[in-house]
Amino acid sequence: MSLAAKVLEEIEKNAELRKRFFKVFIAELMLEPDLRMAIVHAIMREVVSKSDLAEFEKKITGLITTVESNVKEQLSNIIANMVYKDDLANIDLRIRGLSDEVKEFRGQVENIPSLSSRFSDTITIIHDALNSFMTNVKDSIARIDSFIMGLDNKVKSVNNNLSFLSKVVYLTLIIVLILLLLQVLSILRII
Repeated sequence: MSLAAKVLEEIEKNAELRKRFFKVFIAELMLEPDLRMAIVHAIMREVVSKSDLAEFEKKITGLITTVESNVKEQLSNIIANMVYKDDLANIDLRIRGLSDEVKEFRGQVENIPSLSSRFSDTITIIHDALNSFMTNVKDSIARIDSFIMGLDNKVKSVNNNLSFLSKVVYLTLIIVLILLLLQVLSILRII
C-alpha cells in the first residue's frame, strides 16, 4: 500500500486527524493569493447569474402561456360538450383554481431576482470575510517573524556570552595548570 493510500486511510478513520489536516490544508490554501482566487472563481462559476435567471424566467413565462392556452382550449372543448349548469359550475371552479395557481406561480417567478440579489450579497460577505481572514493571517505571520527575529538575536547574544565564558574557563584552566606545575616544581626542589 502506498504512503498516500495509508495517509488517506488514516484520515478517513481518525476524525481528529481529519480535522487537523483540513485546518492546516485550508490555512495553506488561504496563504496563496492564486489559490484563493481559484477557489473564489470556482464558487462564482457555480453561482446562478442574472442572465441565467432571466432565461429561466422567459422559459417559465412561456410555459405559463402554453399552460394557459391549453387550459383555455380544453375548457372550450369541455364547455362545447357540456350543457348542464352543474357541470358549468364545476368548470368555473376549476378555472378559478387554475387561475389562482397561475397567479401564485407568477408571484414565485417574480421573487427570483430578489433571491439573486440576496445570493450576490452573501457572496460579497464571504469575499469580505476571506479578505479579513487573510489580513489576520498576514498580521499573525508578521508577529511570528518579529518573534523569531527576537529569538534569533537572543540566541546570538547567548552564543557570544558562551564564547566569552569558554575563553574565561580556558584561561582559568591554564592558570590553574601553571600553578599546579609551579607547586610540583617547588615540591621537587624540596625533595
